Amino acid sequence: MKGEPFKELIKFVDAFIDEVDKANWNHGLEERLAVIMCGSPTTVLHPFTTQYDDIRGILDQCRPEGKTPLLTALTLALCYVDGKSEAILVGENTLIAPRVIVLSDFNPTSDKEPFDNEDEEAGKANKKIQKHLIQLAKIYCQQMLSLYCVPVGQNKNKKFARELAEHSFGGELISAEDFQRAGNHIRYHVIAARACDDVEAAMARNEDIDAEEIVKEVMSEAKCDGKDKDAIVKVIAKLQSGRKPGAASDEEEPEKDSRTNESTNFKKNKVHVVANVADSGFPGRDQMPFGGGATEPTPGATSGQRNADKMPWWKWQDSQQFWRPFSEEAVKQIEEAKNTKKEFAQVQYKGKNFMVLFNENKCEFEGKRFDVARELVNDDDKMSMIEMDKYMSAI
Repeated sequence: MKGEPFKELIKFVDAFIDEVDKANWNHGLEERLAVIMCGSPTTVLHPFTTQYDDIRGILDQCRPEGKTPLLTALTLALCYVDGKSEAILVGENTLIAPRVIVLSDFNPTSDKEPFDNEDEEAGKANKKIQKHLIQLAKIYCQQMLSLYCVPVGQNKNKKFARELAEHSFGGELISAEDFQRAGNHIRYHVIAARACDDVEAAMARNEDIDAEEIVKEVMSEAKCDGKDKDAIVKVIAKLQSGRKPGAASDEEEPEKDSRTNESTNFKKNKVHVVANVADSGFPGRDQMPFGGGATEPTPGATSGQRNADKMPWWKWQDSQQFWRPFSEEAVKQIEEAKNTKKEFAQVQYKGKNFMVLFNENKCEFEGKRFDVARELVNDDDKMSMIEMDKYMSAI
């Protein structure tokens, strides 16, 4: 991505960071940001931080060069965010999922060199990459991670960007001009959650309620103006929809309310409270990150396929908190050992010897121990995991 599209990208990021910074300064809502560069190489350009000037500084040094393989970048982002971020509970019952903001033209690019027979083969390759990207978005959905897709450039593929976002957990298509809504994401969700809680509390007291008036009062208390209203109303509509945002598949979805955490397999662990800032208006409510749940498969943990049609799969978490799937052969060996009541299984991962210890939910490699997990997956999940593992760095 070069020229005007890259300038558009940098302009959006600068304005987005300004909005995040203002939400932090004016309302005490601190959001950690990280930057992953999609290019040569695809890498974590800056780890999670609340030092926004550091992010600005490193972006000033970025230069567009080489290919920009989106599949590789989103795979890295999934591994990085899944290991280093947590959902937040705001209000009584509203989860804000971690999000990945994707700026791209959303035209598929391969890591590989161009084909000799360009047009026909490249077209087939692009469709294959798009399919893998959708499967990857479904994994984002399973992990309660959102994709907010921001198409840039004259040749942007908005249709595919929307499709990608909608397959993640509550993701959205965002215009490059809509940096204010993107930067006030947490603030708008806190305000919307407060409005929903107040409406539900009034209903519980059997009071005559005017939902619009309650929303108006909450927005006034939070010192919102007219330009905030549409975005907040949109969030309220999502929270009140009674459905899990985002579709994991075209098949029937397992029920999961977007405003509750009973079925998410997450354990509440209060870590910090966002303090009120003097004369800033609320939000100043408790925010509770959530830690991951069980290692055994749970109903509805993957897309809409029935559990009877799914297969067990094993993965391990490396020292960088990235989850790495074992190979199909290794999974067969692990399952055989588990089903025959053995205490461990000896397998290989990328040519390295691993010992999976069933009683401890651990694996041992070169004298160190790492977490392992077992989950039920369908054929699409399996394909996505295997494809994703190709882009993981060596251990």
